Amino acid sequence: MDEEYRNVVREFFQKYRPLQKKYNLRMHMQWSEKDGGKIEIWECEGNRETRCVCNLTDKDNITCFRKAASMLEIYGWKENGREQEKRAG
Repeated sequence: MDEEYRNVVREFFQKYRPLQKKYNLRMHMQWSEKDGGKIEIWECEGNRETRCVCNLTDKDNITCFRKAASMLEIYGWKENGREQEKRAG
């Protein structure tokens, strides 16, 4: 499980870091044995959180990171599409 956990976390951060820089994202994570994991990712303007990109809770940490990575991938596609529409139109 340790190797799988490392790989999933690495994959998550490989998707998160570029989007964090490009769209000014802020992440909050919380883990406990009782409740499992929680990941929140927000788009920010200055110090203000303006739009929730991801809000996940799951008993299994690996599943939580996998779902968050998938949500970030979808977010990246949507934002990229919006940028292309603005340029075209």
